[in-house]
Amino acid sequence: MTEPVADLLLRIERLLHSGRQQEARLLLVDYLKSNPVSVRAWWLMSLAVSEPAQKIDCLQRVLRLDPGNELARGQLEIFQKAPPTPAVVNPFTEPVGSFIEPEPPAEQTPVTPAWAAPVATPPESAVPTAQAQPAALEPPGSGEPLPPVPLTGAQSAPRRKMNPFVIIILLMLLVVGLLLIWSAVQNARQKQQASLATQSNLQMTRDMAGMLTSLPLPTLAPTWTASPTASWLPTATRRPTVTLTPSPEFTFTRTPVPTGLIGPERGLFPPDFSLVDVDTGSLVSLSQFDGQAVMLVFFRSAETISANELAAVEGIYTADHASGLVVLGICSGGSGGAVESFCSAGQLTFPILLDADSSVRKVYRVETVPSHFFINITGRIAAIVTGEMTPNQMKVQAGAIMLRFPTATP
Repeated sequence: MTEPVADLLLRIERLLHSGRQQEARLLLVDYLKSNPVSVRAWWLMSLAVSEPAQKIDCLQRVLRLDPGNELARGQLEIFQKAPPTPAVVNPFTEPVGSFIEPEPPAEQTPVTPAWAAPVATPPESAVPTAQAQPAALEPPGSGEPLPPVPLTGAQSAPRRKMNPFVIIILLMLLVVGLLLIWSAVQNARQKQQASLATQSNLQMTRDMAGMLTSLPLPTLAPTWTASPTASWLPTATRRPTVTLTPSPEFTFTRTPVPTGLIGPERGLFPPDFSLVDVDTGSLVSLSQFDGQAVMLVFFRSAETISANELAAVEGIYTADHASGLVVLGICSGGSGGAVESFCSAGQLTFPILLDADSSVRKVYRVETVPSHFFINITGRIAAIVTGEMTPNQMKVQAGAIMLRFPTATP
């Protein structure tokens, strides 16, 4: 999109204000090619060029287009009467819009001078900024270009200031680097001093050992002469016979278990209960088997436990009962007579307790039958297995709870 004429000229004036005459001149050359009758553009060109002959040519073109422009006429008289290097008066003391471009007559159509044509310059990457020179301009009527005009302080490109945050970061990195170097030097110095001290102590030890080993051994003269003397043989002394008196016997009692450590979970102490043995009719409590390995088998009735399960439990009881294993079957529901006939028919020898109201089953939170609780000799529940078990599985669990120092069970 093409930039408007007023904005382009205003941009050129700002470039001249900032001392960037080279950029302003290139923009004016392009603008005058398409607008050769612009009074304002020729006036700005007179400010962008540096040679007096070129300034005079631009001012004359301004007067040909606008004969009533007194400012251009005054500047032209100054340059014609002044020495070769005149002091140019800053025209921007007046408002920017003071120039009005009148419509030139049809017969006055100036042509862009040859010296205003753009000169090909090398790319910025090929020529350093500090050595770049403005393009030479050819005054009207001369065949050779003028020597390049050196850049002044106002025309040179402004130096880019470094970000203060970057300076602070660089200073901090420098300080950190110096601290690291100082720390490394100190560590090396301390290691060197420690090594020297160790070598010095070792040398002193060697010298002292050599001095001690070189001393002659002292010869001690005997101060007494042993002479044999007669001595009586020792005689036996009878001691009175000690009569041992019986000491009072101590009865060990079990330390009460805290309530928070009692529960039907692995690692806790099992809740105590008292149920009737259907075979003997006596009351059996779990607490009377303290210090023994106990295996509890919960089932509801004869129909809820298979013959293989009963045979496996009977086999474990028969094999390990003599070694201290206690097996208790707990039947929930049913009557004592039915359970007794069931035990007789199956030829079961391990005790079966009757839990008629299922209170013990509820305390142990048994939902699936059969369920097995394995209690080790320390009185804690070592494992809980629901469902039927094979004889090998029962043998492994029973062997684990019978150890004096129980280990993790598989």
